[in-house]
Amino acid sequence: MQIRKFKAAADLFIDSIATFNKDTMIDFKDLVFYTVLTGLLSLDRTTIKEKIMLSSDVLQVIREIPSLKPFLESFYKCNYKQFMIEFVEIIK
Repeated sequence: MQIRKFKAAADLFIDSIATFNKDTMIDFKDLVFYTVLTGLLSLDRTTIKEKIMLSSDVLQVIREIPSLKPFLESFYKCNYKQFMIEFVEIIK
């Protein structure tokens, strides 16, 4: 993610979610946050739904991160007015 290879980063984050067991380097909430952001930047809608929106591991945590779930859903449903409202909250 740091070197702007968002597709590779999204794939690695998605793979890491399933096997995540310790938060010594990164908190699980942060991992989910970065997964959603890089996924929205680089993945197609089908993959976003299958790998992020329907992931039980993501669903456990996404509600704990303010505005992340509405941000993701508004992007997926092409509700760009709501997406921009949630985007303002996300960048804070």
